[in-house]
Amino acid sequence: MKSLHMKDLYHFNKETQTYELDIAIDHYQDMFNSWDAAPLKRKDIEPDLIDYLEQAGDDIPIKQRIALVFMLPREARDLKREKTVTQAVKLQFRFLLSVVNKELLYNYRRMATFAIFSLIFLTTNYFLRGQELSQFMNIFLEGLLVGGWFLMWNVFGIAILDNFQLYRKKRIWVRYMQAELMFKDHNDQSTETI
Repeated sequence: MKSLHMKDLYHFNKETQTYELDIAIDHYQDMFNSWDAAPLKRKDIEPDLIDYLEQAGDDIPIKQRIALVFMLPREARDLKREKTVTQAVKLQFRFLLSVVNKELLYNYRRMATFAIFSLIFLTTNYFLRGQELSQFMNIFLEGLLVGGWFLMWNVFGIAILDNFQLYRKKRIWVRYMQAELMFKDHNDQSTETI
């Protein structure tokens, strides 16, 4: 069985050495969330398009360049609107990047809080361990030991598992902020870069 390569899944432009993600739309509004009543410059990108871009950004090797090619019917094309759409899309990529950065900051705060309490619990357990204490205090110390290691494990879990996914998303949105956006007719091979 022949293995699939990215060049089989996504269009690769040999001249520019860029993966071009072809996205067919009938109107410019198709790119944006239909439930969002904001003006075009502030509209959210369609969630299905976000999912597709995340998947493609994950699939295509990070060293390769990406360009977004929006294909429209010739009669629907409008150069002025394409500039506005380009600004709106780039603004959304910036927003998505800021959401990821906020999630990372939240995770760092959680990690710091968990690490501090873990050290407090483990240190308290260490210093009170050898003393003559009541049965209740011995159970309490065991609870501090278990709780301390549990919190420390959460620090590592957030650092390794949660932040890994967030760094992946961050890398994807930075990549799309740098990507070229192009518009072309459905049946035309020429593209116009905005």
